[in-house]
Amino acid sequence: MIKFHNNIFKLKLKTYYIVFSSKWCKPCYFLKKKIKKIEQKINLIFINIDIDLFPNIAIKFKINKIPTLIKFNNSFIIYKKEINLKKIIFFLKK
Repeated sequence: MIKFHNNIFKLKLKTYYIVFSSKWCKPCYFLKKKIKKIEQKINLIFINIDIDLFPNIAIKFKINKIPTLIKFNNSFIIYKKEINLKKIIFFLKK
């Protein structure tokens, strides 16, 4: 977990999003495709974390459902929500 945070801090990002997902999750798959399109159009940073590969990070952030998107500003959580494709635009506006 410390390594994860250190790597994020090295990026020196003011605002970024972490997407918690898994390979077996169909809504996650479609969300990731949508996010790639959004990243190309808007200058936003998304970090994808597979809960099966990194369960310790999912536990740390108390992820109960996927997909979940967390918005960070200056390394502080400012918004956390289980999300679907319909909610993503609303979420990104916050």
